[in-house]
Amino acid sequence: MALRSMMPESSRAISGLVFTKTLPNVLFSGIGGVFADAHDRRKAMIALDLASAFVVLGYLVAISTKSSTILYATSFARSSIVAMYDPITKSIVPMLVPKDEDLKKAVTCNATAWSSMLIIGGVISGKAAAHLGVEMCFVIDILTYLASAYIMSMVRGDFYTLKRTDANDTESYVAQQKPLSISSISRATVSFMTMAFETMKYLWNCGFGILIFLKSSGSFVRGFSDILNPTFSKIEGNDRASSQRLGIIYSCIGIGCIIGPVLANCGTDMAKPRTLQKACTIGLTVMAAAWLGISTAQGHFFLICLLTAIRAIGGSIVWVNSTLLMQKLCSGNILGRVLALEFAFAMLSEAIGAWTAASLQDGGTSASTIAFWAALALCTFSLFWGTLYIFHYGTSTAANRVVIAPLYGM
Repeated sequence: MALRSMMPESSRAISGLVFTKTLPNVLFSGIGGVFADAHDRRKAMIALDLASAFVVLGYLVAISTKSSTILYATSFARSSIVAMYDPITKSIVPMLVPKDEDLKKAVTCNATAWSSMLIIGGVISGKAAAHLGVEMCFVIDILTYLASAYIMSMVRGDFYTLKRTDANDTESYVAQQKPLSISSISRATVSFMTMAFETMKYLWNCGFGILIFLKSSGSFVRGFSDILNPTFSKIEGNDRASSQRLGIIYSCIGIGCIIGPVLANCGTDMAKPRTLQKACTIGLTVMAAAWLGISTAQGHFFLICLLTAIRAIGGSIVWVNSTLLMQKLCSGNILGRVLALEFAFAMLSEAIGAWTAASLQDGGTSASTIAFWAALALCTFSLFWGTLYIFHYGTSTAANRVVIAPLYGM
């Protein structure tokens, strides 16, 4: 809604904002993955939380000056930090809860917490935007980042992945740290490239590398949602009611994201990674069915909200179980980089989806037709991943290939 007030009525304007929020993930998630595998993950999370709190101030400046340039720049900076944060926060979880079943519960709890935030945030932000102004939403955002940094500062222990695999390597790595210089930057660059090469080599030989695209399949249609959600919630000439309805839609997404992982837990087993792959395929099918329903529900806001919750159930099943697959199958000393690559592909897929939907909408295509195309895309993805599952490709092939990638210090 803030974008609507600062830019022309164009879906491509929204998709431009989506691009500035998603494309940095392609550029910076790899850096986050390297940091996750070479540095203390807890300290990295604290530093990035504090940086995010500072960057969000840019949104307040953009709103007060009605500057789309500042809005885009701030979104780019914030998304760059998110890109680095995601692989770090996901790769620290197996270090906190190393047992398989505990890991599944922890990831599910994390998804539940995120979904609860979406439910509460959807209601609060909708009302705050309608009654107190959009600025209050970003003030709350800043406070949550500061709270996150404080909570992580209370966690004790060292979270170097090297220490987890080889204590001697950790001591050697720490002892070798030197002040920043041209030579140290050159070494870091070479190290980064080496680690990137090792990641590609690992995924090529591990037997399950193709599974990093599971999350991307669901994220492509998330891009459609970024464009269509404001359309579904809009009431002509009433921005306040439109903001409240958009908040309701996001709350429905949050409800679906709570239900999805809980349902999937009933049919998955961390000792049998194939069940996680099956859950992802089912999740894509649920999303396809929900989008097909949305394509016929235009003008019925309650029905759109219900179907939005259902598609969120499918989407959360894909998101959580694809993450669990990587955490289960990947070697611990390369997990951060693999998760970073998976996240980068997912965000790139979302950006492409948003641009596709925006182009269709600005070209005169109705929201119903765009929703139908989303359903068709998901049917294609479901068929592809279902075929791989039936022919035992993915987790089954991984069982026959064990590849442990070395870790190079920064």
